[in-house]
Amino acid sequence: MDRKVAPARKPPGHILRYELLGMKDLYIDFAGMKKENHPTCRAITELTTGSRLTMKERNGSLDLLNHKQIPVARLSKTARERWRDRLENIRDITVIALARRCRTDIKDQEFQARCRSESWEVTVVELRYL
Repeated sequence: MDRKVAPARKPPGHILRYELLGMKDLYIDFAGMKKENHPTCRAITELTTGSRLTMKERNGSLDLLNHKQIPVARLSKTARERWRDRLENIRDITVIALARRCRTDIKDQEFQARCRSESWEVTVVELRYL
């Protein structure tokens, strides 16, 4: 016996999408501008793959916050412009990886001198959004 069932139809606006925010989407020196014992740096060391974050606009920037509302990453200017008006569409932010960056990776000597840490981690995340 065959039975034909029409597929469930969902409005296009309700399809979940996924996007990986990588190095071009993040202010990769965010944690490097802070001393190693800064709350942000300590919070980053507590992150693991699968940790959940939230995104909030703070002082004109879009920050990724841990469960204690401590910023652990900041979006780049380009990514900020892309996501600023879409915050309500974000359903989940999940840590995918932590990449290590060193002060010696920075080519601009003047900017390198402003960094307060020798090395730091950059939080790579996946957004799930409508």
